[in-house]
Amino acid sequence: SRTKETRYLDIREDDPVDEAQVADWVRQASRLPGEKM
Repeated sequence: SRTKETRYLDIREDDPVDEAQVADWVRQASRLPGEKM
């Protein structure tokens, strides 16, 4: 990524997913200011 603020999460098809954690990340992301495109 070109910015240090960008983070990635690699979830593979067969990986176990912590749905509560993913939901928490989505809630956090929804509170961030949007990027003007």
